[in-house]
Amino acid sequence: MSDIITTIIMIALALVAVGIVWGVVSNALGKASSDATSNAACLQTKFEIVSTTNDVASGNVSVVFKRTMGNDNLAGVQVIAVGNDSVSNSVKVNGNIGIAEQKASPIIKITAGKALSKVIISPIVNTSSTTEVVCGTATEKTF
Repeated sequence: MSDIITTIIMIALALVAVGIVWGVVSNALGKASSDATSNAACLQTKFEIVSTTNDVASGNVSVVFKRTMGNDNLAGVQVIAVGNDSVSNSVKVNGNIGIAEQKASPIIKITAGKALSKVIISPIVNTSSTTEVVCGTATEKTF
């Protein structure tokens, strides 16, 4: 009788071990899939900087940009303005931007009296867990 009980306990322990391993592997695969989806969206999304306005006296910068490529819905866009003193500031433009749609950024402040040296636009995508990710791929324009 004790051999049967020992066998049943061993089978139960094996099933528990398989469940634990499956939980860890499943979680890792889900995260990798989510990362791959957001990376693909980042690589496929492109922008064009249409125009910029820089009021040197006040340090106010505005940027008009247009989405030129990518099919994924975006959470928004991060627009960074860099002055010629290397001081930068950024704003987030919320919401999806369709192909060929133009948008203007809110006013971005850089150091008053300094000229604009660079503008950078980075897409922001949602991962499957609704976490926003600012893409490493960006559109830059240097002045």
